[in-house]
Amino acid sequence: MCTRAHRLIMLDVRWITYCLPKLKPNKLTILSQHAFLSTYNGQERVSLARRFVLASPLRVQPYLRLSRVDAPIGTWLLFWPCAWGLGIGSSGVPSLDILGLFGLGAFLMRGAGCTINDMWDRRIDAAVSRTKTRPLAAKELRLRQATAWLGLQLSLSFLILLQLPAPCLFLGLTSLGLVVVYPLAKRVTNWPQAVLGLTFNTGILIGYTAAVGGELGYIAAPSFTPAILTMYGGAIAWTLLYDTIYAHQVNKIIHYTIYTSSNCVFNGVVQRITNISLKLRILEI
Repeated sequence: MCTRAHRLIMLDVRWITYCLPKLKPNKLTILSQHAFLSTYNGQERVSLARRFVLASPLRVQPYLRLSRVDAPIGTWLLFWPCAWGLGIGSSGVPSLDILGLFGLGAFLMRGAGCTINDMWDRRIDAAVSRTKTRPLAAKELRLRQATAWLGLQLSLSFLILLQLPAPCLFLGLTSLGLVVVYPLAKRVTNWPQAVLGLTFNTGILIGYTAAVGGELGYIAAPSFTPAILTMYGGAIAWTLLYDTIYAHQVNKIIHYTIYTSSNCVFNGVVQRITNISLKLRILEI
């Protein structure tokens, strides 16, 4: 018996293997639509986010998929640390307007991060069955189109950042450097998940600074309590764990020869945790 994720990915691998060579270049847009379909007990299901992408105009779909609009879990993983920082800084429940700003910012910056990642990895993605349907790897979009899309996302994110206290501007611009560097970390370090943790959880610091911005003043440098720094460190460890488990799960399902560094190769403890999680998923199904 195999997990639902295993069935989904193996379905995509079989489809890519037998159907991809028969596609004409001008029909590559149809390629990724098959990857949106998940099967469970023989029934095809499409998530709400993927329905939204499929219902969009065909010219828009590659841009939405480049930003992973069809897979919103990454936006949640970026938004939750922001909400934690806001909660600690406001000593309670933050206002809905500031939560909305951070939610929209998380959506845009996650899309920008995915765009940057695919721009760096477009040649590698084209050689890996799991990622060769991505818009840049499949040549649905050109690099200049992705660059323009990235510029739009970053511009909107910057407008949101301007609505926050000035210290948040410094933190936001600093985190952008991490967003750009993360895709390269897979090539030069065995700990890319740690870099991802530093990047994804910067929202804790920005959220906390936004909540206490009135106390710091608009020209003051950001300052953090031991509690918020401890939460930032814990969130980095949390990201390191879940992203390493994800890497193990992917490597168990699809094996490829492209070289990338990852600490999961050396982490036997996480390997055992992954095995247990996969067995639990089998029992659930």
